[in-house]
Amino acid sequence: MNHERRRIRWGGLFAGLMTGVLVASAVPVVADIGEPVIQGAVNVVDKRTTLSGSDSGDAMLLVTNKAPSGSGIEVRVRDGRPPFVVNSAARVRKLNADRLDGRSSSAFLLKATYDRDRDRIVDDAERLDGLDSTAFVTKTGAWSCPGNSWVPSSAYSDYRTSGPLMAVGSGSASVFFRCAVALPHGVAVSSVAFTVQDSSANAGVECALYRTGLITGIGGTSQLAASLVTSGSPGATVLATDEIAFALIDNTRYAYYAGCTVVEDGWDTGIYGMTISYTAP
Repeated sequence: MNHERRRIRWGGLFAGLMTGVLVASAVPVVADIGEPVIQGAVNVVDKRTTLSGSDSGDAMLLVTNKAPSGSGIEVRVRDGRPPFVVNSAARVRKLNADRLDGRSSSAFLLKATYDRDRDRIVDDAERLDGLDSTAFVTKTGAWSCPGNSWVPSSAYSDYRTSGPLMAVGSGSASVFFRCAVALPHGVAVSSVAFTVQDSSANAGVECALYRTGLITGIGGTSQLAASLVTSGSPGATVLATDEIAFALIDNTRYAYYAGCTVVEDGWDTGIYGMTISYTAP
């Protein structure tokens, strides 16, 4: 009888231990400081755990996950907190990061596309802050007006064109031709150049850059540079100057145009066009 009671008592104790193990494995293990880490369980302790040692050949901690899928290490922190703290700036080989300084890879230029010669200098960029280059004023620039775009100041003037050359017709002795100038507001004119034709010993071409007042001195005209005049009969030539009196372009107060007076002598005198060079602030 006593023998049977002992068997029942030991059997109950074994069953109770197994039940305790199963229950313990399903809940976090709250360990006291100094107790060993329990494998296969959630260990909870409010104190730093440090692994310290010396091994010059291998890493001090190796985690291997032999499953077909799954991570090696999982680190969870509160929002805004770094998952790692390191004391070395050495490069970690094969480390694939999702972001750099909070930016994804789409925020950076690809070397294969924008640095093909691998000189660490960007060859060309498609956009800046989402804007195409046409949205910006370049630091330096130029603007031109071809000869066949010029118009006579008077509707009664006789003129003719031959390709890009604008010339005076046989019905007029001379004609003042104009070309409306459209420069970006705020740029500074650095030089102006007129390409003209003058193969005549008896006629010539005189050109200048002008502005007309729109707010004060309304309708008044002033020259941005002194008039440029052909001398002798140089043929196709360039009249240029970098001495600009009112270089800053103010489209809120002035309208700008180029003008050339051409004295008629057949196709020996005329205008091929003009170019204005400018700088942006």
